[in-house]
Amino acid sequence: LELTGTRPGLARLQAGAADLGLFVLPPDEVPPGDPLLARVIAVQAVVVIVPESVPLTQLTLPQLRGLFAAGAAQNISTWGDLGLTGEWRSRAIVLLAPDPGAALTLPLARRLVFPGVELKPTVALVSALDALPARVLAAGGGIALSPAVPAPGSGLRALALA
Repeated sequence: LELTGTRPGLARLQAGAADLGLFVLPPDEVPPGDPLLARVIAVQAVVVIVPESVPLTQLTLPQLRGLFAAGAAQNISTWGDLGLTGEWRSRAIVLLAPDPGAALTLPLARRLVFPGVELKPTVALVSALDALPARVLAAGGGIALSPAVPAPGSGLRALALA
């Protein structure tokens, strides 16, 4: 077993120096083909989660960029910036994401949703993945990038991307 990375492992497999390889490939990359046989065994997701009390059901990709990306066309910092009214209008949005050491969620989002831009400095990184749901709930007005859909009864829900 050698954990040297996808590219060196693929080269060893193609050269006949290995019998089996486990690779992490970006979604737009085609897995190796004949004479090799490739099977997808897992997929990493990025789910946007909020407390169930937040009266919002979906975001657009530009809005998601406006929330998390520094220098985005839209700079979204309050729920009112997303069209919410009443008590939500002036409430600040607390941005959370798992630390890259805890999950691949943020690196995947940075590659697919926020390519080439820095995250806002207000994005709080959560080092313990199991603490992420509690942090979103504790924030009251929190929104997080998560690797999984929240469990039923957790007080959280996933937002659709329009």
